[in-house]
Amino acid sequence: FEAQAFCVWDGGYLPTDAEWNAAAAGGDEQRALPWSVPAGSLVIDPSYASYWSMATQCTGSANAGCDVEDLMRVGSRPAGNGRWGHADLGGNVWEWVDAWWNASQKDRVLRGGSFSKHSRSELASSYRRDRSPAVRELDRGFRVVLELPLP
Repeated sequence: FEAQAFCVWDGGYLPTDAEWNAAAAGGDEQRALPWSVPAGSLVIDPSYASYWSMATQCTGSANAGCDVEDLMRVGSRPAGNGRWGHADLGGNVWEWVDAWWNASQKDRVLRGGSFSKHSRSELASSYRRDRSPAVRELDRGFRVVLELPLP
C-alpha cells in the first residue's frame, strides 16, 4: 500500500501484472528471462542479475550469506536489461504489482525474483508469487510507471 501511495505521489502508478509481464517478456518476443536473446535462452549468470544460487548463495556481493549488501543499485547489471531497457526485471528485489493473488484479496502479486534465498527459476519472466502486502521484507520493492506525454 505504501508502494501505491509513493507511485501516486510521484505522478505514476504500480504496473499491473499484465504490464509487468509484457515488459519482462519483451512483448511479442515472449522472452523466457528479461534478457533472453534468443527468446528461449535460459542463460543466467551474475552479469545479468543479483540472485540466489545454491553454489554461491547471493550473487550481488562477495559477502557470505544474504544481507543488505547484496541489494544492487538500479541498473548495476545492464546485461540483464529487458527489450526496452528496463533494468532489474529479474533479480535484485521482488516487485509489487497492482494485482491481487486471488479473489480473497488477502495477498498481492510479486514479480521478478530476488537476491535472497529463492530459486533461479523465479527469475523467469512468467513467474509470479504471492505475499501479504502488510509484511515488509528486505527483498521486496517496486517500480513506478510514468505515462509520458506523446510527442
